[in-house]
Amino acid sequence: MANKRFGGRTLARSQALQVLFQAEATGKTVDEVLSGEYAITDGPLDSFGEADARGAGEMLPVLDVIISQASTHWTVPRMPAVDRNILRLATYEMLEVDEVAVPITIDEFVELSKAYGTDESSRFVNGVLGRIADRIEAGEDVVGDATRERERLDEEERRRREEAERATSKAERLSGTLVLLQGMLGLREPPRRLEAYDISNIAGTDIVASMTVFEDGKPKKSDYKRFQVRGLTDQDDYASMRQVLCRRFRHYLDGDSGFSERPDALLIDGGAVHAETVRAALSEMGVFLPIFGMVKDNRHRTRALVTPDGQEISIQSSPAVFA
Repeated sequence: MANKRFGGRTLARSQALQVLFQAEATGKTVDEVLSGEYAITDGPLDSFGEADARGAGEMLPVLDVIISQASTHWTVPRMPAVDRNILRLATYEMLEVDEVAVPITIDEFVELSKAYGTDESSRFVNGVLGRIADRIEAGEDVVGDATRERERLDEEERRRREEAERATSKAERLSGTLVLLQGMLGLREPPRRLEAYDISNIAGTDIVASMTVFEDGKPKKSDYKRFQVRGLTDQDDYASMRQVLCRRFRHYLDGDSGFSERPDALLIDGGAVHAETVRAALSEMGVFLPIFGMVKDNRHRTRALVTPDGQEISIQSSPAVFA
């Protein structure tokens, strides 16, 4: 996150945002981050900021439900990391910090979204927080409702895992795995079609990309494609991946035969930078899809997926998904 100069409680909220961001990036709890080494702007950490960060960290699962209910187009995992953590802090403060009026909290965090987020962040954050504020003003039991919904979702996820594990037929296993993958990736529907892309370099000169396709959990080899990367004299995985994905979706937009199917998600061999490179290139074409990098271990096996903004999604607890 870029450093911005603030003072007073605005600085404290900025520090709390940085703590939440570091906790998410490292896979630690807020308490674990604060008990070790961490980096914040204009330290030491203000007591108000520390209370905000710890409180939001403790309520994180419930806050995510509240935010998801107030977001009309984005699930929480698919939101940009900065927007997601700004909303978590602001929602916590609106609900739990009585000494600060709700409109002040909204104004403060909208300003932080302007400083740290994208051009669209402030409008998005303001809209979501406004809907949450309306519920608070109406006297709804926002926390109680979200707690019960969180319990329901956790129970549903537990049942999904159990059903995927005990499914007896191949079709049932495939269906259960797709539903499990939907939950892991924060998709609105099970991913019927997935496309995966990998770059191969031969002596650094002959660069070839492979496109593999899975439909309903099974390889669809008739849709596999290979792309010869053009015009690159040096090995550059990012430029190669950008070129290949732009060519694939230019065919899709032009209605070309063999490219008419729209995938439900893209899997890119590489990390967050690879995924962000593809996301940025496709957004310029008006193509918006869930995109995930495939993080490999030292045996070149996929150990996790990662979003374009760097959020890792572990698959260690769900090996059936990538078996």
